[in-house]
Formats: sequence, structure tokens, C-alpha cells
Amino acid sequence: MRRRHEPAAFDDRILGSGALVGTLLAEAEQKNNDALRFRAAIPDLAALAHLIAQKEGVSLSDLLSGARRRKVAQARRLLCQIAVKRLLYTGASVARFLGVSTSLVSRMANMEASHVDSYIENSLCTNVP
Repeated sequence: MRRRHEPAAFDDRILGSGALVGTLLAEAEQKNNDALRFRAAIPDLAALAHLIAQKEGVSLSDLLSGARRRKVAQARRLLCQIAVKRLLYTGASVARFLGVSTSLVSRMANMEASHVDSYIENSLCTNVP
């Protein structure tokens, strides 16, 4: 007699049961959908940088330079967090755009970002055409 196998979620890249695989795949899909929704609203790094510079009250040239003033550094950190963590840009592409090292972009993107979600909803999404 053959045993009946119940279908289960499976992915070669993930070790674990069907429930774990299903949860991980659902989370990845949700993250991808969020990024695509936001990417449609703000298409590129230049537009994002311009919008953040305008909202934070810093000049775009300061944001793209190596200026170390607190307000400029905070705006640059916010740009890195949104671009890398929310829009899924690579750290290298953001670093090339900003003219800084990939290490700096990685450190800025991984800093605590407790207010980034509210910033996106309140400041960025309200002014997008």
C-alpha cells in the first residue's frame, strides 16, 4: 500500500516544516509588495533624495556631499534607511549615488529606524503625484 502524502509548502532554500516555509514565503511576498507599491510612488534615488532634502530643510548638494552637520547626517541616514530597507536598493547603488562608502550606507541603514514608517506615510506619500 502506498501512503498518501499531504501537500506541504516546500522550498529548497529553507530548512524547516511546511508551516515555517509558508510563513517565510508570505513575509517575503509582503515585503516585495510593499516595496513595489512604494517604488511606484517614488521611482528613483534622485527623486527620493530631493524629497527628503526638501522635507528636512537641507540642500540637495549638502545631502550628496560629505557634509557632517547633524541635520544633513540625519537626512542622509533617513535616505539610506528608506532606500535600502524599504525600497530594496543595494547598499552599493546608494553609496555610489551619495558618494560615500558602502560600509557607511550599511551602518546607516541598519541604525534604529523607529520613526521611518511614520515618516514615509506622513511626509513622503502625501506629496507624491
